[in-house]
Amino acid sequence: MMIHAKQKNLRIFEFQPSDENALWQYIERNKFLLQGFLLLLPTEPSSEFKAFLQQENLIFMDSTYLNPLLTKTKQSNHSILPTREPNIPQEQTQQNNQQPHNLYLNRIIRSGEEIHCEGSIIIYGRVNSGARIYAKGDIQIYGNIDGIIECEGNFMILTQITHGSVLFGGEIINPALFDDGKMRILTHRDGILQVQEIQTI
Repeated sequence: MMIHAKQKNLRIFEFQPSDENALWQYIERNKFLLQGFLLLLPTEPSSEFKAFLQQENLIFMDSTYLNPLLTKTKQSNHSILPTREPNIPQEQTQQNNQQPHNLYLNRIIRSGEEIHCEGSIIIYGRVNSGARIYAKGDIQIYGNIDGIIECEGNFMILTQITHGSVLFGGEIINPALFDDGKMRILTHRDGILQVQEIQTI
């Protein structure tokens, strides 16, 4: 019998050591956003916490199991084989060099909608609960966010996160930053999240 296998990219959330109750509350608040990620917990979870994670169908692992493996990998010396540039047809290369498509939406993003964009997205309208938006580029949303937003771009502009979850550059954004409803721009500088209010006339 022939075995078929495919390589998958694994997305991980690694949590720093903290009180289990605080970690439980954090994961419960962001459980919809964390679906599909491997949650790397700092310590072995209690039986109650483990039952909660399993009930929510969240994938998790105790990081202490990985630490010896990671240490061994860093200390080992691997010989690096010379690589050869793949022979990519010219037509395919030109296609890959094309600019990603951007989206401009002037409407409500309804529950159940899933939007995946290789470029940037601008939305003038509310993002309802149950909607999911992903962009490799920047995201601007001028409306309440009740859905799930994931941005891998250089910046985000948001006004209010009501009941939704926002992931920017691998970091979950605290909704309390937008409690006043003021427009803010989010960026990363030297790996640190920067949040700045945008003054409007």
